[in-house]
Amino acid sequence: MKTFLALALVLIGSAALCAAQSGGASGSAGASGTSTSSSTSYSTSTTGCSSITTCTTSSHNYNAWSQNISFDSNGRTNVSFTTNTCPSGANSYKYSGASVSGLSATASCTKLTLPAAAYVSTSALASPIRNAVGFTLRGANIYGPMDAGFTLGQVCTNGLGTCSAGTDLSVCSAILEKQCGTSALKTQMFLDDCGGHANPYHFHSDLKCEYNYNSSAGGHSPLIGIMLDGRGLYGQWEDSSNTLPTLDACGGHTGPTPASFFLDSNGKNVSIAAQTSAYHYHIVAGGPNTISCYGPVASVTAAKNLYPSYCNTAGTAYCTSKGNITYNLDCPIFNQQGAGGVTLQLNFTSTEACPACTGNCVLATSAPTRAPTAAPTAAPSAAVTLAPFVVTLGLGVFALATLF
Repeated sequence: MKTFLALALVLIGSAALCAAQSGGASGSAGASGTSTSSSTSYSTSTTGCSSITTCTTSSHNYNAWSQNISFDSNGRTNVSFTTNTCPSGANSYKYSGASVSGLSATASCTKLTLPAAAYVSTSALASPIRNAVGFTLRGANIYGPMDAGFTLGQVCTNGLGTCSAGTDLSVCSAILEKQCGTSALKTQMFLDDCGGHANPYHFHSDLKCEYNYNSSAGGHSPLIGIMLDGRGLYGQWEDSSNTLPTLDACGGHTGPTPASFFLDSNGKNVSIAAQTSAYHYHIVAGGPNTISCYGPVASVTAAKNLYPSYCNTAGTAYCTSKGNITYNLDCPIFNQQGAGGVTLQLNFTSTEACPACTGNCVLATSAPTRAPTAAPTAAPSAAVTLAPFVVTLGLGVFALATLF
């Protein structure tokens, strides 16, 4: 019976994995799930990319532009370009600088036309929850914070650990670290050194390999991506003084942006126009997200109201390696980035029942078994002699005595 139940659980888990993460790369996870709103009008299969069918290194990226990038008075661009959607960062598929074998994604020759009509509005809009919210200038997918989750044993070498779909990867990895222990985590299942993973390869945060992430010496960070609403995504820096911008709950603000350029795969110099004052997005420093919605938006509350089924609920309590957290699955809205720095994105509380252990979590073990204690030996009692009694049998008489 136990064997039958174990087999049933394995089959159920396998079915759930196939449903949630179909098309996942070997050694990867968290493939795109269902979005709350999406439009495929911005993406068309095409030909003309290189012959590469699998992305394993940055040299496999292909992108071809036939135009420069300019913006209208609302900060939107209107562009088309061809890409194979492979990542372009030199540290893609690397973890702490080391390459991990077996990781790859499918190259897909695609013509992207942005903005997508469904996301052009004068009001704030919800962005897709577990799908592309935009693309890098090289054509790699940029997702929002939410991921497709992991089934039991998928990401831990000891066969433990599960993480619900609809968590961001910073919370998901903390849940799994607590459940499995730090040493059992397969780090290659999470974000690589650039901030991306999985098949199709996509970013969730940071995009560290797309610009000078560690320094603002060049001033305002350059354009690194275009969102589905046609507005630009820039790196985290606001100016050359290592200043972080004040952002709304979608991840954007209004201000100047710099001119820049890049070379596409055919050697074309693609110029990017400056803007004197326009709404645009920035990478949220230290956050689990790229953008959270299409702004501008007036407040965190207004942003949450874009996702009423997910953000306006009581939330679920999770014990993680960072402590307890009450979390709303599939709600991509976090505290907005305040002036000159980052407000607390996620609120963890270390408690006696759920102590923080980041980087040093071990599985709880059973209490040591004590050696059995011998029962105390009672002092011997004096033997009791019973008076003999007589048994009369047909053949004679016997006197018996029983001693205890």
